[in-house]
Amino acid sequence: MIDKMNDFLLVFMGIFILLLIFLVFLLLAYVYHTYTTYTIDINKNLETSESNINNTSNAFNKLQDSVINELAKVNKNQETIVTTVPNNLISFSSNILSVFELSSNNIKTYGYNDMITPKLDINTINIVKPFTSYKTFTTITDANNFLNICDNQTAASSKSCIKMNIQDGNYNIYTSNATANIKSINIYDSNNSILASFDTIRKNISLGSNLDPAISIVNNVYTPDIIVGKCTYTDDPTTLNLSYISNFKITPNKVINFPIFNNFTITTPGANGYPSYNNAILKIKPLNEISPNTVTTVVINITKAAVNPLLTILTETSTNGYITLS
Repeated sequence: MIDKMNDFLLVFMGIFILLLIFLVFLLLAYVYHTYTTYTIDINKNLETSESNINNTSNAFNKLQDSVINELAKVNKNQETIVTTVPNNLISFSSNILSVFELSSNNIKTYGYNDMITPKLDINTINIVKPFTSYKTFTTITDANNFLNICDNQTAASSKSCIKMNIQDGNYNIYTSNATANIKSINIYDSNNSILASFDTIRKNISLGSNLDPAISIVNNVYTPDIIVGKCTYTDDPTTLNLSYISNFKITPNKVINFPIFNNFTITTPGANGYPSYNNAILKIKPLNEISPNTVTTVVINITKAAVNPLLTILTETSTNGYITLS
């Protein structure tokens, strides 16, 4: 009985051990399978991670190279800016100051350091180069703002300036200045001779010339040019004696015309055709200058007309002369 129990126990233990060994193998198989599966997944994940790391590394290397290149460009541009911009600014400042002269309170600005002052106080701008405008150039003026044209005196207190403005529809020219007045306004012809002159000091207006004007207005008084003459006659030989006086200077080679309503011819005209008598006008041309208020006498040999002679001894005829070019 005891032997059977022992045999059963041995069989049971043998079965139990076999079952335990089977379970161990089964557990080992599961663990191995799980390990193998996880190992494959881990390897796959490691490969994927490695690939991603490599891609990330490559991208980072490219980014690093790009950043390095951009930094190099920035450094190069910075070097260019540091090197060229000050020179360019100096050139720009020099070019500006070669065209414009800037000053503040009559202190001139000349250099680059002045131009880069945070707030440059400029109250005068002078154009030092010839100025040409291909478009409409407009200056706005009123009672307080003028267009000024001045001489080249350096000191402002010595400048003579003409001030011009338009006010109330009137174009005004002013010659009076606080320091130096404009003496005259002259208009020149194509030969650079004065065609009209306005003397602002003596208040004289000369038209035609400033030396020998055809019209002269002195202090708002116009005195017309007058030539007063008289004619007397003699016989044997027959002559016309012309005496005349003027209130202005008569320059050489000007033709003086005297209306004389008598009937005669000139016996011996001059070599240049003067004196001459035609259509009741006697023309003479002085060879020398005749001063104002000077009596001048001219003796002309004449021949009386055969018909209706109106000339007798001591016949006196008054006449007024006038100037022409021929």
